[in-house]
Amino acid sequence: MQMRGLLAAGLAVVLCVGLGSACCAQYGTTLKSGLGYSIDAGALFPLGDGVDGRGILTASWYGPVSEDVGRETAYGLSVEWTSVDRLGTDVDIYPVFLNYRQHGMPAGPNSFVTLGLGVVNAIDEVPEMELDDGLNFAWTAGIGMDFGQKYQAQVRFIGGDDPGDDGMFAVQVGYRF
Repeated sequence: MQMRGLLAAGLAVVLCVGLGSACCAQYGTTLKSGLGYSIDAGALFPLGDGVDGRGILTASWYGPVSEDVGRETAYGLSVEWTSVDRLGTDVDIYPVFLNYRQHGMPAGPNSFVTLGLGVVNAIDEVPEMELDDGLNFAWTAGIGMDFGQKYQAQVRFIGGDDPGDDGMFAVQVGYRF
């Protein structure tokens, strides 16, 4: 399970950087277009043994934009839903993050890096991931690519106090409006 998740994340990074770089010359950056809301969906790959991911859905908002050392930066809020299969039972997990996004890194103006701090609310205890029932500290880091003004793809890692157990890779595509 872990190897499959790492391979999917690696492939998504290569596709984001490779395909997104080709779009950079055709389209301007999306942050200046005023499209600050997005809905993203994708696959989730938990690192904890005995736990399988079901998918992830994210609603986020970014803005306003500022120029920081020649690159566009934005702050935002993301609210997410995911579910993991623990011993045949689905456990819902709701991550909420305050995010910082920097456009122009690592592969041109349409690429971006996202860092965030927040909490995950687990509806039930998930001992395999060392998640307690209720609120748990969480952080996220990811890279992504804009495809035109309205579409994006990203690969993120969501972790907590012990990323080796409570960590999750998310591979997502999204629509900005």
